[in-house]
Amino acid sequence: LYSLAGKKEGVFTSIVERPRKYAAISLEGRDPADVRLNYFKGGDRKKWRSNVPSFKSVSLGRLAPDIDMDLVYRPGTCEKIFRVRPGGDPAGISMRIDGARKITALPDGRLEVKTALGEVLFSKPAAHQNINGKRIEVEVAYRVSGGGYGFTVGEYDASRGLVIDPILSTFVGGSGEEYGRGLATYHTGVGNLMYIFVTGSISDITGFPAAHAPGDVYGTTGGGGDYDAFVARVNYDLSYYTVTYLGGSERDEAFDVAVNPENGLVYVVGFTSGDFPMTGSTNVGRGGLRDAFVACLSNDLSTLEYSRYLGGSSNDAGVTIAIESGRLDEVPDLVYVAGSTASSDFPGTTGAPQEDCASCTALEDGFAAVLDTELGLIRSTYLGGCSTDSAYAIAVSPLDHAVYVAGNTSYNGPWLVEHGGEYVGCFPWTPGPYSFKGNATDAFIVRFSDRLQTTDTPVAWYIGGNGMDSGYGLAVDPSTGAVYLAGRTTCGTAGTNDAGFTFPGGSYTPAYENCAGGLDAFIVRFDSDLEEITAATLFGGSSNDCATDIDLFGSSVYLLGYTDSTNLPDTDNAAVQNALYTDVMLASMSTDLTEV
Repeated sequence: LYSLAGKKEGVFTSIVERPRKYAAISLEGRDPADVRLNYFKGGDRKKWRSNVPSFKSVSLGRLAPDIDMDLVYRPGTCEKIFRVRPGGDPAGISMRIDGARKITALPDGRLEVKTALGEVLFSKPAAHQNINGKRIEVEVAYRVSGGGYGFTVGEYDASRGLVIDPILSTFVGGSGEEYGRGLATYHTGVGNLMYIFVTGSISDITGFPAAHAPGDVYGTTGGGGDYDAFVARVNYDLSYYTVTYLGGSERDEAFDVAVNPENGLVYVVGFTSGDFPMTGSTNVGRGGLRDAFVACLSNDLSTLEYSRYLGGSSNDAGVTIAIESGRLDEVPDLVYVAGSTASSDFPGTTGAPQEDCASCTALEDGFAAVLDTELGLIRSTYLGGCSTDSAYAIAVSPLDHAVYVAGNTSYNGPWLVEHGGEYVGCFPWTPGPYSFKGNATDAFIVRFSDRLQTTDTPVAWYIGGNGMDSGYGLAVDPSTGAVYLAGRTTCGTAGTNDAGFTFPGGSYTPAYENCAGGLDAFIVRFDSDLEEITAATLFGGSSNDCATDIDLFGSSVYLLGYTDSTNLPDTDNAAVQNALYTDVMLASMSTDLTEV
């Protein structure tokens, strides 16, 4: 069975290849692959599957007493291998293609199968015999007959076995979609092993065979939903991986992943629109059309330990997650989540720094929440003012357990009129409404007390210029408590700062204070109390550059993002020096942001 994506997003068709007759059906996996699969989909635990093995080849049984058929994985495709035993007749190979509109043997030896969305091309078949340790090629060609095909074979030694190998070559159309959005690492402490965890979303088409006949054109709204969330664990050398799929009957997407360094449990956050798999004592019902979800899995991803919905009666999405572990006080490990909500009844906000949603009647606010490691909700708070606000990053200080959240914030029309046409902000806890920098959106950063308590008044800043600015990454220096915020700003004229990105006062000199292109990354360093900015810089080339995350290791700051520029600063010794289209950007800087 082949699922085929058309050029229009979300539109598919299918064809099914099947033998016209079987002598014996026998499925047997061969040559085990270094991949394990887990499926936690839907609310019915009986349908969950863990540690599902995968194989590089599968025997499908016998088409005739003297003909065997195998499927063999090759990168990007799957080969059918027909094995004719000594004395067998290759004319006994007869395959039917359901869903095909026309089948043609092309002059170049390929087989063309026309479908409702395009043409499938099977490569020119190959045939060979192994005789006295040598591979002897045999002439072979497709023979089209009755909605399917067989083979015409040239002269060969019928007293020996014959192998015929046709391959699905190309499909003139589109493909499915996969998005990687979150990354985390984990050192086991045993044998100094390190695992890499990746999370994101994958377009889901697994449900279509039961609902759609071969050849039908259909969308991806049935079966398992438009997208499923996934989590993958990969060996540090990328040699072995495990993949777990999380989802329900509708759209599910994952945005971030974090690993508890004390016990290796893996936490994932995102949103769900359907019957997400639920387990654990904190299980609560769905709240709205779209809820945030938080899930906890074993380190090998084979067990869904805990999961829960997080949201109110409208739309909610979890975007970022952080783990605080190894505390020396009586407080156990904690899980922090942030995202966006349009729900005026988001749970857990009673007694919070911001109890009410400021813009949920028509727009949305950010939110932050703290949970225990079994995903019981301890407290949550809204983050927002008079217009749309979104939270994209969260971090916790290991020194005083302060919680930092970053994202972007904007103004709205009525607020603009009320303030005489001034572009002003209304995000809470900032030094004053007129500190808003831009005319569209600004980045924000806010500091809360331990566990989002109201022990101390939150402190917040606007960061930006006259265009659109967003904060996407946060990191805390574990030795000094300094806080790093990374994001992107809209530039004006290259080589100038006429877009007005503001470098607040402080005893520092930006390494790059002028924009280099259309969008530039920015990095800002604060003291632990957010009372002072101690370093800041722009970073980019002559095109568009955006910082999406930031981390610290030793005496260096690492910046992750994407770039369209071919002239990023200081790339002379880089492994890849020029971007082709849009590339991943990785930069290393000194902790005072003066050297790249």
